[in-house]
Amino acid sequence: MVETDAPFLTPTPYRGRPNAPYMVPITLRSMAETLGTDASMLAAQIASNTELVYGAWDAEPVTVDE
Repeated sequence: MVETDAPFLTPTPYRGRPNAPYMVPITLRSMAETLGTDASMLAAQIASNTELVYGAWDAEPVTVDE
């Protein structure tokens, strides 16, 4: 998964600003370059990993019986 909660690990060219979710694509492209892979392939793998961790986003919502 791609991290955005580390306030002091903002990717270049935004270094010095607070990190935020809108910077995930920049981080992902940097990761792909470092790994020597295509960014879209890495994004697909990360999406698959995220679904394994959190479940499908279109799954039935969790309800609480009262």
